[in-house]
Amino acid sequence: MAIRMAQDLGLHRSDTTDLDPRAAFYDDAPPIYSSSTKSRLVVLWSVFTLDVYVSLLMGRPPTIRHAEIEVPLPTSDDMKPVHLDFDGSHKMCHFIFPAIARSMHVFSEAVELFNLNKGAESACPLEKIDDLEKKVAQCHKQLDAILLFSTDTYRKSLSDGHGGLFLMLHLYFYTFVALLSARRSQSLIAHERSKRSTRVACHKILQTLVIAEVIDDKGYTATPFLAYSIFVAASTLLEDMEVNTGGAGDFITAVGFADIDFLSQKLREMSRFFHGVNATIDAIDLKRRGRGPDSSNSTEDGEDAERHSVLELQDGTIINRYTIPTITNEGNSSL
Repeated sequence: MAIRMAQDLGLHRSDTTDLDPRAAFYDDAPPIYSSSTKSRLVVLWSVFTLDVYVSLLMGRPPTIRHAEIEVPLPTSDDMKPVHLDFDGSHKMCHFIFPAIARSMHVFSEAVELFNLNKGAESACPLEKIDDLEKKVAQCHKQLDAILLFSTDTYRKSLSDGHGGLFLMLHLYFYTFVALLSARRSQSLIAHERSKRSTRVACHKILQTLVIAEVIDDKGYTATPFLAYSIFVAASTLLEDMEVNTGGAGDFITAVGFADIDFLSQKLREMSRFFHGVNATIDAIDLKRRGRGPDSSNSTEDGEDAERHSVLELQDGTIINRYTIPTITNEGNSSL
């Protein structure tokens, strides 16, 4: 609803009465633009970020396409009024959201590619995947030094109240590396390299979550949008274990399931605040069924395994499930 309203209001369109629309988004702009236009810019990129996430999860193209956006990306200067900072200095909190918006602008192209061609992987040209992989990598390389993930920068983001956004910035980078590499691996060209890239990206998701938990064991519960990254990592680990079961040995199998248990536990903790995450937990449990040592089912039929592949986690009622549950007269909560 929010993205539709932003679209109807034309927040993604530049002001045709302004000879230089970009001039409206800097602190030396005329006073008429200093607050209202910057606010519209932040609102647009906020709902756009939400729409990209929901589009990825629901299997549909983004509502506002990448090519339709005429307004510029937000800058750290644009964020200072949002945080009521007028002292002229730049803080970490001024950089996180612009980096998220820039990343989501690139990721929206990938979501559009995936969901316009879902069920027809051969329709995704390798050239387009190559181009998107380069854009994603370049987006990460352009991050300001203060936004590179480390124990110190994560602590700083938490102290500023932006730990969830900071985690999302990095986990989504690894998620889209994994998704793009998975699409590439469906072709025989560079199959092994793409598989390796997918595994490395998913292990980076796991590593980032472990570091985050050591610093603050509740920081990742700040946003439900991390659930899909956790799903991609767990799903890839399960698929690797399925492929390598023959020669992996008990140790690697045990370690693999321990990692999946860790990821599932993070989702369960998130589900206490965001009930829609239960859909993601169910999807991982379904993929795991028949593969764990305590499972009663030995296999999952090929049709189910294909339906729940890493690129297809869809839930038609996901928006309803992310709402706060209502309390019925009987005192029970419903989703």
